[in-house]
Amino acid sequence: MLRLSSHASIKTSLSFILLTTEPPQFLPSFTTQATHDALIPDPISRHPLLFLLESCKTFNSLLRLQAQIITAGLSNHHFFSAKIISFCALSPKGCLDHAKLVLKHTDNPTTFMYNTIIRACSNTNSPELGLAFYSELLEKCLDADNYTYPYVIKSSGLVGSVSDGLKLHGIVVKAGFVANTYIHCSLINIFYESSFSIDSFPNEWTKQPNLLNLLSQMRT
Repeated sequence: MLRLSSHASIKTSLSFILLTTEPPQFLPSFTTQATHDALIPDPISRHPLLFLLESCKTFNSLLRLQAQIITAGLSNHHFFSAKIISFCALSPKGCLDHAKLVLKHTDNPTTFMYNTIIRACSNTNSPELGLAFYSELLEKCLDADNYTYPYVIKSSGLVGSVSDGLKLHGIVVKAGFVANTYIHCSLINIFYESSFSIDSFPNEWTKQPNLLNLLSQMRT
């Protein structure tokens, strides 16, 4: 049984898990930047503009590089688009609105691109945008993966929709991620912030006593 000294230490422990635990890879898709980069074909992987994108430090520099990419006829190449979206969405020097614009004008965007945007939206004052992009991902018949759900669940919690959290739990179970502790911790964070009854939790959670025990202690 998990023993923690205080309510504060329990909350800190959960936050540490959410911030430091890397969700395991279940699907061989454009899930992480490392996986995405590993799939870059030659000679694109050695293209000087791609190298310059990776070392880009400012938004103005990125805009100049993007202009060169367009001039070179590479603007529709997914790997360049993904790099631009990642910088704009996740870098402190980026611009989320520009990342969304690039995604909008990308032909056949990937799950990786949507994951990046959803993640960025979950860290803004408008987390509902993350849910909107999740819906758009599904509308485009793309497969959400284990990196999609933690940020979608986080956005749902920030919006304050426990009912959506339960729906997402059902989707997670059907998708085969029921054993993903990182996703469970994301769901716990929603229920911790709400008055949702522990007795009403999904049956699958009865098989995760440590998680239920953690939430119970957090509410005492």
